[in-house]
Amino acid sequence: MKNLMDAIELEQMPKALRVMLLQLADFVEAGMKNSPETKQTSVGEPC
Repeated sequence: MKNLMDAIELEQMPKALRVMLLQLADFVEAGMKNSPETKQTSVGEPC
């Protein structure tokens, strides 16, 4: 994502698109840093 952001001139984009892309990049980066240990639980009865 960062390489894509570096390749695009942000100043030339509409402001709404630029803000959305920057928020998406922050969201993805935060998701990659935080990897909570969750137990997988099955829902329902086994097949």
